[in-house]
Amino acid sequence: MKSSEQLVAAIREVRFAMDRLTGDDLAATQPAARQALETQATALRADIERLLVFHPIKFKYANRPQLTAKASAGPLAQAIVQSLTSPKGPRIALFAGHDTNLADLGGLLAMHWHAASYPADDIPPGGALGFELLRDKNGSQFVRAFFRSQTMDQLRNLQALGDNNPPFRDYLDIPGCGSAADPSSCSLAEFVSLVGAKTQ
Repeated sequence: MKSSEQLVAAIREVRFAMDRLTGDDLAATQPAARQALETQATALRADIERLLVFHPIKFKYANRPQLTAKASAGPLAQAIVQSLTSPKGPRIALFAGHDTNLADLGGLLAMHWHAASYPADDIPPGGALGFELLRDKNGSQFVRAFFRSQTMDQLRNLQALGDNNPPFRDYLDIPGCGSAADPSSCSLAEFVSLVGAKTQ
């Protein structure tokens, strides 16, 4: 898709999202917003959910297209591969970044997620994209991807996380390599090959 076509598509998507916010919604949120500014009250969850629809639209057009994702997430994807394939690599490798880094990486690998109480492909504060290296009884190695984040209620209410209140976690398909339903569907060699093809 040409950049001008992407821009037109982005404008249409934003207009569609804005049309979903009815005049009554906007009128209802204006007094609430004014009161929040005056009293420093927190926004209502429903208001946040309605407005969050714009966040993943930004990622869709600014971060997820292959050209952008390759330039932005290519080095990160290669570092992930290096940590997964290094014979003396750490048991856990943690790469810290921003929501844009996750959107870039998701775009590069064509991966999608839908965290509880957020729009599809949105990235909540503290969200994480993880890659697990698994080994079967024969010694074959596999890569499985997941997305993890706190729900909106957990964040807004400062809830303690634990066994009785775990954060959202969902295994993801890795298009061209494996399915979330089958942990052994994406071999380490296939994952390395996929990342190599996407980053060349």
